[in-house]
Amino acid sequence: MVDKICDNLLNKIRKNDSTIDDEKAEIIYYGLQNLIGELPKGLIILAIAAMLGVFPLTVLGTLVLLTYRGFAGGVHLKTHLSCLFTSIFLVIGSIYLAKNFIYENVFCVYTILFLFNFLMVVLYAPADTENRPIMKESQRKRQKLECYIMVILVYILSTFVIKERVITNLFMYMITVESLMITPIAYRIFHNEYGEKRRREIEQSDM
Repeated sequence: MVDKICDNLLNKIRKNDSTIDDEKAEIIYYGLQNLIGELPKGLIILAIAAMLGVFPLTVLGTLVLLTYRGFAGGVHLKTHLSCLFTSIFLVIGSIYLAKNFIYENVFCVYTILFLFNFLMVVLYAPADTENRPIMKESQRKRQKLECYIMVILVYILSTFVIKERVITNLFMYMITVESLMITPIAYRIFHNEYGEKRRREIEQSDM
C-alpha cells in the first residue's frame, strides 16, 4: 500500500518537473517512503514515549536515528507491524540504557563506539536492499561520505560539546544501533539481502 502511494506521488512529481533524473527520483522515493511509511509508526512511538515520560529524549533519539538511516540504509522488516514493535524496542530500550548507565570514562566508551561505527561505514555503508538497490556509484559515494560526516559529528558533539550525558549516551546508542542494522548479521536475522545481486540483474537487462 505504501509503495503504491509513493509510486503514484513520484510519477506526479516527475511529470511536473522534467529535470528529475533517475538518481534524484530514487532519493525522492526513499524520502516519500520514510515520510508516508514512518509517520504512523512515529506517532505511535511518540505517544508511548509521552506516556512513559520520555517524550523529549524520544524525539531527539529518533531524529538522530532517522537522519543517519537516511544515509546508511539498512534492513527493512517485512511488515509495518513488525517494524513498529522493533522500533519501539530499539528506541525505548536505548533511552533506558542512556538514562541508567552513566559512564565515568566517557571518552573511552564513546571512542570505542565511534571506532566501531566508523568501521561499519567503511565496510557496509550505504547498505541497500534487493527491493531498492542503489544503482549509481555517485549516489553510493555521496551517501558513504554523509555517513562518515554523521558518525564523526555525533562523536565530537557527544564527547566534547554536549554536557548532558543522558543525551550524549542516547546519540551514541542511536548511531550504534543503526550501524548494526547495516551488517550482514542483521540482514540474515531479518531475512534481507543486499541490493548487489538485483543491481547486477538490472544492469545486465539494460545492456
